[in-house]
Amino acid sequence: MKTKRVILAALAALSFAVTAPQAIAAPITFEFWTPTGLLGSSESYTVGTTTITAYSGSYSGTTVTRGLQLNGVNGGTNNQGLGICNAAGSCSTGNGDPSVNLDGAPPELIQLDLSDLYADGYSLIKINSDRATNIELLRIYASSTITGLGTLLASINDASGDFAISTGGLRYLNFIAFPLGDPSTAQVLLHSLTADVAAVPEPATLTLLGVGLAGLALSRRRTLKVTAAA
Repeated sequence: MKTKRVILAALAALSFAVTAPQAIAAPITFEFWTPTGLLGSSESYTVGTTTITAYSGSYSGTTVTRGLQLNGVNGGTNNQGLGICNAAGSCSTGNGDPSVNLDGAPPELIQLDLSDLYADGYSLIKINSDRATNIELLRIYASSTITGLGTLLASINDASGDFAISTGGLRYLNFIAFPLGDPSTAQVLLHSLTADVAAVPEPATLTLLGVGLAGLALSRRRTLKVTAAA
C-alpha cells in the first residue's frame, strides 16, 4: 500500500513538471531600420543587454569578404531594413535610392554575429525581410567562420513573415539577395531578427520530481528486502 502511495506521488511530481508554468525570458526583436542613413562597415544593435553586430561585405562562390558600407532604410511599410552601399559615400541617404538595398549584382552580403545572443541563452531565431518578392528572395546561410558562406537555411520573401530558422548554434548568419531572373533586379532588405529562449523546467520543479523518484526507489528497495527475508 505504501509503495502505491509513493508511486502516485512520483507520478504527481512528473505531471507537475510537465504542466507547471515556467519562468521564460520574453522574446527580443532587433529592428535593422534604425539607425538610418549611411553607416560604417559594421553596426551593433542592442536590445536590453544583448547585442548583435552586423557586417557589410560581398561574396564570390562560397567565400565571404567583409568591407563595404551598411545603410539603414526607413521608407515606411515594406521598405524598412538594412542594406548595403557598395562604395562609401556614393549612396544617397534617401530611402528611395535603390543603391542602398542588398543587391544581387554586384553580389552583396550582410553578416550577423550571433555570439552574444547565444551567450545570453537565446536559441530560437526568426528572420523577417522587406522588399523581397517571389522573384527576388532573401537567402539565409549559417556559418562557423567569417569567410565561409555556409549552409543554406532558407529563402524567404515578405510574405514569409517572421520565418523560423534552425542555426545549429553556428555563430554567423549570412544574407544575400537571390534573384530568380535578372540579378540586377534583386534588391532586398534585412528587416528584423527575433530571438527567444527555449522552455526549460524550473529548478524547483526538477527538485520535486527528483524527490518523488528517489522515494519510489527507496520504497522498491524496502519491498525487495521484505520479500527476500520472507
